[in-house]
Amino acid sequence: VMHCIVVLMRVTQTGNKLSHFPLEVCSLVSLEELDISRNEIPEVPAAIGRLTRLRSLNLMCNWIGRLPREIGALRRLARLGLKSNRLERLPPEIGELVELTELFLSDNQIFELPSTIGGLRRLTKLQLSWNRLETLPQEIGSLHNLELIRIAVNRIHTLPHQLHA
Repeated sequence: VMHCIVVLMRVTQTGNKLSHFPLEVCSLVSLEELDISRNEIPEVPAAIGRLTRLRSLNLMCNWIGRLPREIGALRRLARLGLKSNRLERLPPEIGELVELTELFLSDNQIFELPSTIGGLRRLTKLQLSWNRLETLPQEIGSLHNLELIRIAVNRIHTLPHQLHA
């Protein structure tokens, strides 16, 4: 007898006016891409940490006010989209996303970045425009693969000297 096993690797639920994060998704441990952008989701559950095979997570255009510490368990994540939410800060565990190459944080309320952001050594794109940042942590200077950093429309008056090189 032959058994058919279907492994779901991609889930897209965009523009469905979801008012909560679909918890069922967190049981799909083989998931590599999750796109639940353009909804009305206010928070991301701690259970997101179960999705350790996730490579792309798009949560853009929601109402997310904070990220759980468990986001740090997504060590294979290469792309994280959080543009147009209500984030004020990121958990320090964001620095554990060592495979991250693209981080989209524009159009939030972020006033401070954790120093652990320096752990994102593979980061090539960092978008921070339209936030409330007054400074950038010096550790951002250790992101040697960074090709693009967007910081327009913030309150930043000086850049870490490491970025001037």
